[in-house]
This record gives sequence, C-alpha cells and structure tokens, in this order.
Amino acid sequence: MALGAKPGREKIFLHEITAMNSFLPEWAPVTGTETVEVATVDGVIAQHGIDLIHFLKIDTEGYELEVLAGAHGALQSSRVALIQVEVGFDQMKYKRFATLDDIKRHLAPTGYILYGVYKQCRAKACSPEQ
Repeated sequence: MALGAKPGREKIFLHEITAMNSFLPEWAPVTGTETVEVATVDGVIAQHGIDLIHFLKIDTEGYELEVLAGAHGALQSSRVALIQVEVGFDQMKYKRFATLDDIKRHLAPTGYILYGVYKQCRAKACSPEQ
C-alpha cells in the first residue's frame, strides 16, 4: 500500500533500486510497473482510530505533496505533531519534484513551521552514505 492524495489504485514505476520506486516515471530509469493500493493519511487515521501521529516521515520520491494532500484533515486538526519530508531546493532535474518552497506554502495555512534542514550537500558531492 502507498499513501497519496486520494484512495484508489495507481500505477507505480519500478526501478533497479527499490527505494527509488515512484509514481513519477521521470524520477529514475524505469524497469517495470505494478498497480498498488493507495490510501490517505486521513483514511488510515480514521480506519485505525489514531488520535495523534507523533512523527510523520515522508520520503516518497517526488510524491510528497500528494501525501500531504491526503493528510489535510489531520494537518488542519493538529493530529500530526512533527513532519519530516524530503525536498529539493530547485527544479533543475525533476519537473515535479516538491521544493522546499512548495512544502512550506502547502503547510503554512495549517500552522506548521520549518524546524530544521538536514543532510545538505551539492548534488555531485552526495553519496548514498551521506
């Protein structure tokens, strides 16, 4: 199961490195596809009777804004204490990659603020271990 903006089924693009699987075909070289069930954070909260998510980590290879859209009710009602989300600082390589500004604009109306920025490096200098 994956998380997104609305429940249903969606095609995910598979890559040699499974951590790079994404709903966005341009993310990395595609080796195949499969259809997966998609739920929303709000739906999971309701289904499982969750009162509070203490820590929500979103690292969805370019699909971060969709996951946040599916958490709209939880964010509006402060049912998520802390959010960690992977973002980019620009759109140089990935057309649909969520930037830091995109995430800040999305979260600002719900009262969430930027707390910290971690693991920064120049694209060519980054290694998988960093």
